[in-house]
Amino acid sequence: MLSVRFTLTRGEVLTIGRAYQLRSWSTWVFLALGVLALAYGIVVSNIGDMATAALYIAVAATFVFVYLPARSWRRYTHLRSEQVITFSDEEIARETAGGSSRTRWDHWSKVEVLSDLYVMTSRERGWAAIPRRAFSSSADEHAFKQITASHLASSFSSTKTPSAA
Repeated sequence: MLSVRFTLTRGEVLTIGRAYQLRSWSTWVFLALGVLALAYGIVVSNIGDMATAALYIAVAATFVFVYLPARSWRRYTHLRSEQVITFSDEEIARETAGGSSRTRWDHWSKVEVLSDLYVMTSRERGWAAIPRRAFSSSADEHAFKQITASHLASSFSSTKTPSAA
């Protein structure tokens, strides 16, 4: 059994939020509409249409990659409180100021490395993030990698940190 105790920082939550926005089909549709409008403005050589489309893209990108992740930080106060996550061969137990939960391993689909975070993604669109700094030793971090690799098939695919818009 392995336990980690930590409090996520605002920057960590924003990093996760931006990464998940990049994976959302609605984000790409939202931005693609702006690109199509910009292409239309170029084809018809209309500066007004091009400027409007460029403004739309800038506002959409700011909304998706700045406002939405920041809103998550403000709205979900449990993200700002101390968390304790305990890993065993049977389950993952999570305690926050908002309550506690226990989930079986089959609830989770994968673990990814995102910047200095391990992000566990659930099969139901949820996630749990564990900062690397939460491990008290490299041996604890190694134990985490071993236990997750034994339960999750796609453990530790790496993702770069998305840049802010």
